[in-house]
Amino acid sequence: MMENLFYSPFDLAVIISSMNFGLQKENEIINFIWENEQNFIQPKYRNSKRKFVLNIYYWTNYLNNKADIDLEFPAVKNDMISVGAEIAESQYISNFSNLDLFFKSLRIRIIFDNKKGYVRIKFRTLLRQYGYHRRSERLVDYINTCIDFYGLKPYLRGGVECDIRTVDIDEMIIFKLAEKSNDLQIEEFNKMEIHDLDYLLDMVRAKYYNSPNLRRPTISWTNDYPTDYYGCYTYYNNHIVISRVLNDKRVTTEMISMVIYHESLHQDFAEHNDDFNKKISLFPNYEKLDKKLRDFIDNVHEELQYPSNFNSFTRGKKRIIYISLPYADNYPNAFLCRDEKILVDFEADINFVLSDFQEDDMVVFLVENGNHYHIVGWCTNGLLLPKPKFENLSCYGDYDFAYQYVSDYKNTYVIPPSCCGYIIDKSFLPKEFVESNCGCFTMNDEDI
Repeated sequence: MMENLFYSPFDLAVIISSMNFGLQKENEIINFIWENEQNFIQPKYRNSKRKFVLNIYYWTNYLNNKADIDLEFPAVKNDMISVGAEIAESQYISNFSNLDLFFKSLRIRIIFDNKKGYVRIKFRTLLRQYGYHRRSERLVDYINTCIDFYGLKPYLRGGVECDIRTVDIDEMIIFKLAEKSNDLQIEEFNKMEIHDLDYLLDMVRAKYYNSPNLRRPTISWTNDYPTDYYGCYTYYNNHIVISRVLNDKRVTTEMISMVIYHESLHQDFAEHNDDFNKKISLFPNYEKLDKKLRDFIDNVHEELQYPSNFNSFTRGKKRIIYISLPYADNYPNAFLCRDEKILVDFEADINFVLSDFQEDDMVVFLVENGNHYHIVGWCTNGLLLPKPKFENLSCYGDYDFAYQYVSDYKNTYVIPPSCCGYIIDKSFLPKEFVESNCGCFTMNDEDI
């Protein structure tokens, strides 16, 4: 009988489904139970979270009429009685819709679905719901076993503890958790913010899509925090990566599950063609979730706090030299790495800064774009050459490269085109700079 008291995947599927939570809360509850309610889980499931979770979702899918699950056994019993049949009480106790399921549900609801910290029910209602018209000694023993096992305490109105054996059958019984740690458990549950990708992948495969052609992919977070994509599937190693920027408490489980679903489809659909789009639209609320993700990324962009590297680079520098590169969108071609040096090509008139140029002068490279300039890179501790030098690249099948500035690669910073967010309006620069593509400013110059 003790085996029946432990949480089975079927029990949890019935209980959690009947609570009518969204996918995110369901996943959080299951994860919390795995982490904090291990002693209540059937022993055969305690060694494999994946097996435990997949079984819960198998039964969740199986249960179509969730609202009537708890009432199924009393209805069956009444039907049997009406035709002169009987069901032994021992048979009832082993049935899935028995009293232990009620008390399992009671404990879980108090922890996760009840801010008051209690659940109340008339004793007569409880008995009638499970097909009993009187409280036998054996029934009371079993109820007390459940109460003790699930760490519950029965009270009457006014907070008076009561005994199930002697309480009036028409009394309202208030059940609370006996553990003093209940508040701490609820607090820990509410703080759960980190998403478990393997857990969510298994859930997606169990509920939404499981490739008929390929085995389960591996999954991980990216090392950095890209915002230009949510996830990526690579066929050659059957692996999904999810942008670490989504591992945020503001991103719901449904949102990440949708991304995992999207990438899982790429196991069988390489391109975003009509067949792929038909599949992707089957995910519940796909368009709404996709919009929420876009809104989240927009907020991330607005909240980004860029480190003040530029200021730290200028510390100790007396002058900053601005040089405009002629390459426009192809400005990365102005930089060449050779023998741990960065060579820079430009067409600026630098004669007026050559005479007093110092190695510790900071050089900032700009690219013109309409009425403003983009900052695309900067160098420190470099050498400004009086005339261009040439690097022979024809032997490699490329054009020869001319350059007038040399710096160690560790002192050179080039911003990728997709990240050029630093802008200087043309009106902030003197006319001489626009004409010569070069300007020199001292650190105490207000124009800087």
